[in-house]
Amino acid sequence: MLRLILFYGLRLQELHGLHIDHLLSSNTLFVTPVDGEVNPRKITLQQKDQTLLANYLDVIPKAVKPVRGNEHPLFVAFDFKRQTYRWSYEEDKPKRLTIVAIQKMIREELRRAGIPLGRSAQHMRHTFIVNALRSVVRQKTFKPSSVCIQSSYCCGTKPLPIR
Repeated sequence: MLRLILFYGLRLQELHGLHIDHLLSSNTLFVTPVDGEVNPRKITLQQKDQTLLANYLDVIPKAVKPVRGNEHPLFVAFDFKRQTYRWSYEEDKPKRLTIVAIQKMIREELRRAGIPLGRSAQHMRHTFIVNALRSVVRQKTFKPSSVCIQSSYCCGTKPLPIR
């Protein structure tokens, strides 16, 4: 999940809303807009992420594994106390991992990595956006007057710092 935010720029709500059917093939993920702000998009997954998703799906027991064609969630809730995956009896499908649970998982993984408190999925998405912009700047001739960036890095008064 962290890689989908950090390397593909998914919003937390997009990650939460993923269905098993959004995994179009082993290397393509279809991301639908949650709030109507963006168009649907297809993301081509790197080999490492394809393998990680396949391994994740292989671990889920068949009884609660998401099934294609039924709008089952891609990421299924897990009960750590009972050591079992959760099932929604009202909807008769695996229970979706909640946004709060995803946020908690992100905080825990960032803590394990030694990253300071206060970072979130939004920070990781912003990192993706900044890295994508840096990549574009490196690949093309950049005209400072074409993009206005905050403070003194505007209209060619100072060169844009690229790290």
